[in-house]
Amino acid sequence: MTRCYCFRTVLVVLVCVLNVLGQTPAGNVLSTDSLISIPVTVKNQNGVPVVGLDAANFSLSEGGQNRALESAQEVGPVAVGKMNDKVLFLVLDAISMMGQLVPPGTREECLQLLASATTKGVRISLSELDRDGLHVIHEVSVPSSRLASSLLQLDDDQHFLVDRDQLQAMQTAAVEKALLAAETDRLRSFRRGAVDGFKGGASDIFLMQLKAFQEMAGVLRRAQGRKTVIWLTGYFPVDVTAREDGIVLVGSRIGHDPGFALIPESIDYQRTVNLLNDAHISIFLIQLEVVFGRQASQTRFGLEQFAQSTGGEVLFFDAPEKLLKHVEDLTTSYYLLAFRPETIRTGIRWKSLKVRLNEQSLRAMSPSGLYVIAPTK
Repeated sequence: MTRCYCFRTVLVVLVCVLNVLGQTPAGNVLSTDSLISIPVTVKNQNGVPVVGLDAANFSLSEGGQNRALESAQEVGPVAVGKMNDKVLFLVLDAISMMGQLVPPGTREECLQLLASATTKGVRISLSELDRDGLHVIHEVSVPSSRLASSLLQLDDDQHFLVDRDQLQAMQTAAVEKALLAAETDRLRSFRRGAVDGFKGGASDIFLMQLKAFQEMAGVLRRAQGRKTVIWLTGYFPVDVTAREDGIVLVGSRIGHDPGFALIPESIDYQRTVNLLNDAHISIFLIQLEVVFGRQASQTRFGLEQFAQSTGGEVLFFDAPEKLLKHVEDLTTSYYLLAFRPETIRTGIRWKSLKVRLNEQSLRAMSPSGLYVIAPTK
C-alpha cells in the first residue's frame, strides 16, 4: 500500500520546487518589540473586494488606544500554472473527532469535490491530519487525466461519483501506470480512513492542530500570494477570549469561573497565528456535524476567533458544488497591516483590535484581538 505523502515533502511542488524546510521558522511573536501583521479584507457595499489601498486608508486601535501603522501590504491570491489558476487547499482534520470516526460520507464528499473541481478546471490540494501528522493525499501538480482515472477506479470499487461521464472524457492513454497506481492507492486509503479515531485528550488535539498549522506555514511561506485553506474539523477545544490572561479548554468552566488559563498553549496559539499571517495563509473553517452536542456548539466561537485571526471565516459545508461556486469569493486579495503592539512587562494579555477605514462605504473584516506576550528575558 502506498503511504500518503508527508505534507512537507509534497507541497514544495507548488512553491516552485523549493527546498523543504528542516523546521518551522522562528516566529516574531515572543517579543512585543517585534512588528506584528494582522489580516484585513476590505469589501464595498456590493460585497466586492477592494484593491489598491494603502496605510493612509486605514486606522487601528489596540485596547482602545490608537496605534501607528508601519505598512499596509496588499497580497493577491496564489496562482499556479501557465493560466495562473487559483488554488484551494482542503484539509480533513480527522484527529478532532475525539476518538470517533469521521462522519459517514465526509471522505466521499471530499473526493467528489476533487472530481467536480477537476472537471471545472479548479485546482484543489487534499490533505489529512491524522494521529501520524499531516499528510498530502492529492497535490495540485497531478495532471487532471491521472486524477480522473484514479477517481474512476475508486468509483468502480463502490459507486459515489455524480460526474463519471465528464471524468471519462478527461482520461488519456498516456497515463504512467506506476504514478496512476500510487495516486489511486492514496485516494483509496483516504476513502477507507483509519480503523479507529485519535485517543488523545482535548489539549493533545489542540497542540497537534497547532503543529499542523505551523508545518503548513513553514512549507508555504515562500510561495507568493495569499493561500486559502479549507479546514474541515469536528472540534476546536479552546475558548480564546474567555479570560484575558490566556486560552482555556472548552468544558473547563466551573460556575462563573471560565477555567484555568493555559499559558504555554496561549503563546503557541498566538505564535501559530502570526506564522500563518507571515506565510499569507487564511484558514476557512468548516465544522463537521458530529455527535458532540453542546460541546460542538461551544467550540464554534473559538473557531470563529481563530479563522478571523488569519483573514478567514467559518463556512458551512452543504455540498461540494456549493464550495466550488465560492472559489472566487475565497481566493481574493487581502491586506496585512503591520504595527507594534503595546509592551507588557510580564505574562500574556488579550488585547482587542479595531480596524477602521477612512471611506465609510467600505467594510473591513479583521481580527477582534490578539495575545500580547511579554518579551523573554
